[in-house]
Amino acid sequence: MRSGNKTKKAEEIRELIISTAMRRFIHFGISKTKMDEIANELSLSKPALYYYFPDKQHLALGVVSRLFSEYYHSVKSGIKPGLSLEESLSRMIDLRIASFIKYLMLNISAKAPEIIDSADMRKLLKDFKKEETRLFIELVKKSGDMFQKRGEAVQEFIELYLDSLNGLSYAFAGDIGHDVKSNNKIAKKWVFKQKSLSAILIKGAIELHNNHSPSKQ
Repeated sequence: MRSGNKTKKAEEIRELIISTAMRRFIHFGISKTKMDEIANELSLSKPALYYYFPDKQHLALGVVSRLFSEYYHSVKSGIKPGLSLEESLSRMIDLRIASFIKYLMLNISAKAPEIIDSADMRKLLKDFKKEETRLFIELVKKSGDMFQKRGEAVQEFIELYLDSLNGLSYAFAGDIGHDVKSNNKIAKKWVFKQKSLSAILIKGAIELHNNHSPSKQ
């Protein structure tokens, strides 16, 4: 029992460190946030902080991993049977954008490129892409029978769909910059374009499906 309590307490401290780091990264910037400051804010000794995260790179990985986990949870919660494919994907775009804006606010790419270029971060981003693809495939399969018997087609559609959204996301990231909150008009334009692209891709997929249905043969 005591061992279980210690494990739970350790996990709580770890999550508290990540929450504090995320807030400070967004407010002060990752390059200006010092590990000592995080320790002082949480009334932790420096050895205690470094026990959980030996350096800022590992802490940044923890922050980004938390961000992705929150996104996964929101997507899973948003997968509801009975919605049309367009309605479901529209919901996912809202969740995706909210997560991506948080990521932009961390400003890791510009302020800490060595972290982005690290092998650990590349693996984390690769795993994120794989898991997001899996979740969106699950969503598509629950949104109708258009792809029910065409598993390969679902995979191809989702990969094309997410790659297209990523292209728009990074294009607008340059316009929005780090100060996301003051660029609400640009963010709304970004949302509109992503949903417009989504509608176009869905329409194309439906037409392709109808043209290859048995009644068209």
